[in-house]
Amino acid sequence: MERIHIHKDLIVAGAGVSGICCAVQAARLGLQVGLIEASGYLGGNAGPEVRVNVNGADGTSEFNLYSRTGGILDEIVVENLYRNPQGNAFHFEALLEDVIDREPNIQLFCGTAVEGVETEETEGGKRILSVQVGCWKEEKRYSFTAPLFADHTGDGVLGALAGAQYMRGRESNRTFGEPLAPEQADDYVLLGTLNYHASDIGKPVKYVPPDCAWKLEETDILKFREIPADSFYSSRWFYEIGGGTGPAENAELMKQHRALVYSIWDYVKNSGRYQAENYDLDYVSCTIGKREFRRFPGNWILTEQDLTERRMFEDCIGYGGWSVDLHAIHGFLDQDLPNRHYYLPGIYQIPFRCCVSREVENLFPGGRCASFSHVAHGSARVMGTLCTMGQAVGAAAWLSLRENKNPGGFSETDIKELQQLILESDGWAPGLSRRRGPEAEAVVTASSVMEEECMGGLCFRPLERDAALLLPVEKRMEHFRLLLRAREDTELKVQFFCSERREGYDPGILLDQRSIALHRGDDARWYEIRPDFEVEGRFVFVRLTANPAVEAGWSEGNCTLAVSLLQRENQEENVWDAVTGERKEFVWEPVQQCLAYQARQEKNIYRPDQAVNGYSRPFGTANCWRSAASGGPQCLRFCWEKEQVLSEVKIRFSADYNCRIYTHLDRNACRVLPEITRDYAVFAETEEGRICLGEGKDNYRRENRICFSKTACREIAIELYQTNGAPYFSVDEVIFC
Repeated sequence: MERIHIHKDLIVAGAGVSGICCAVQAARLGLQVGLIEASGYLGGNAGPEVRVNVNGADGTSEFNLYSRTGGILDEIVVENLYRNPQGNAFHFEALLEDVIDREPNIQLFCGTAVEGVETEETEGGKRILSVQVGCWKEEKRYSFTAPLFADHTGDGVLGALAGAQYMRGRESNRTFGEPLAPEQADDYVLLGTLNYHASDIGKPVKYVPPDCAWKLEETDILKFREIPADSFYSSRWFYEIGGGTGPAENAELMKQHRALVYSIWDYVKNSGRYQAENYDLDYVSCTIGKREFRRFPGNWILTEQDLTERRMFEDCIGYGGWSVDLHAIHGFLDQDLPNRHYYLPGIYQIPFRCCVSREVENLFPGGRCASFSHVAHGSARVMGTLCTMGQAVGAAAWLSLRENKNPGGFSETDIKELQQLILESDGWAPGLSRRRGPEAEAVVTASSVMEEECMGGLCFRPLERDAALLLPVEKRMEHFRLLLRAREDTELKVQFFCSERREGYDPGILLDQRSIALHRGDDARWYEIRPDFEVEGRFVFVRLTANPAVEAGWSEGNCTLAVSLLQRENQEENVWDAVTGERKEFVWEPVQQCLAYQARQEKNIYRPDQAVNGYSRPFGTANCWRSAASGGPQCLRFCWEKEQVLSEVKIRFSADYNCRIYTHLDRNACRVLPEITRDYAVFAETEEGRICLGEGKDNYRRENRICFSKTACREIAIELYQTNGAPYFSVDEVIFC
């Protein structure tokens, strides 16, 4: 057995998507990174073995608008959308390999498992000195040394071997005062799922089950669980088994999972209830898709109240918003609901203190083994949320080495610097604004600006349900108009709300309410309201109370950031309210069409200076420049009083953060996000005349960097020629260096 010693600045154990984001961020800042992965595939639960879609705060929710995970993960999913819109798991894994290979500072060790950890005692606890890793296929054994280590193994293998204390199972409701926790603590964890897939082979195929399978029809299981007819050919998340109290994975647990898969498939093939005659299994995973095992308590343990109260943290470095998704403890064999989605009121912050170890000074517990209670873990465990933390840890590792500080010893100044590093890499967390450079001194003008109205491709529908319109307001609306007509004399009640949080979209605070008198037989016309309220940068929730006698105009061609929603009665038994702990009676759902409206504010919210205000996505207000929907070329111009010497322009095009991008499901509506500018060029006015600094053609990426030799100028123009389908151009942020 060959023994090899390798020294790096940072060792990341686990190449799931959060571990990859951690490694890439650290490498881009200049650290030498060793990335260890036990499996033969990259991606963890998002890899070809398990094939889970990468979800984040934009998943199960009502009001988590503009919350798709940004930064390095968004780079990956936007490129995957372009290369792999059909969601093939193997193509996604190949993309992850490309992402790593593009970083010369990352050395990847696939098929290598952590087997041992050497530590030393310190005054504050202990430090990891080295990690022993075996690669049995190559008959090699590695000893990795580094000043810093990050555990993204999912099961917390590295931290456990280092002697870090960990939590496991469900805490009682007295431990953290969490209403959703059980009365008594126990060892139950969220169960895993074994993935399978079947395909139509074009001819009938007989299925003879193995001896381990049991006959579902001879049990009571199907009284409480169903195998959906529209997806019988693949596993579903609730095909869980194991009791939840054993190891993360062992031979007995794997045997139980395989027995469940073959029992389900036997029922699909041989019960006569599915059109599965030509289907045959082509894949059963060799590993369980795990949801929970160890969780390492850090300097802060994220709890249910942090989520439901949307607590603010000075050391915020990430965010989540997926529902508190708690599963039945006995999985497919349980008689309770498969799960309960406890919907949150909005997105929540995650502090850096959740990413450091209490006992091991140079360890970052990352991924799903970070510092969460079991209840909070029910939301924060999804991969998109963990990637916000992973990217932050990669930046923190660089900062830790630069400042020669343990991660747990960061000062307030260090935290602010860490937050700026995240924002500079196009990461995002609610409330954080980027420290601006030369763009802050520029006078920004544009060839046109979008008006605050939505009135194209109109149709009329009766208000049979409550409807709402969310639109950004900087201070006050001078007027607000709706396009309406009536079937009889009636009144329409209109209410104006806003959230308690700038990043919120829920109707938490009533601002104003009015009634509009309508008369039967009047032609459709604009009805004006002059609202009486002021807000400091909020999305205002305009609620129209259901009235079937009123028909509202709806537009097919919304070019603004306004979002329309309809309220419906909750038909799902598993959709509950995380704040009240009760099943939701009604839920709000965004719709593709937009209520026709006109609004006017003191300043146009899409004006060009919004592209240099330090925010890179909607937060309280639009935070973007958006051109008129003319379809023709446009120009964004920056002028300085004093000469600037520049060498880089970074453009962040709007990328519709309300568009949920699927990595593993064939549900994507497009291959390229239409808002992203496809063709553009950047010019500078110098003493020698006008010069082209760079251009982009056939672009599909949000962030574009134009690097050039140092150039002295007083004016830069970004000329925009073609989008990827949107009738307008939209730029979230422009940064000059």
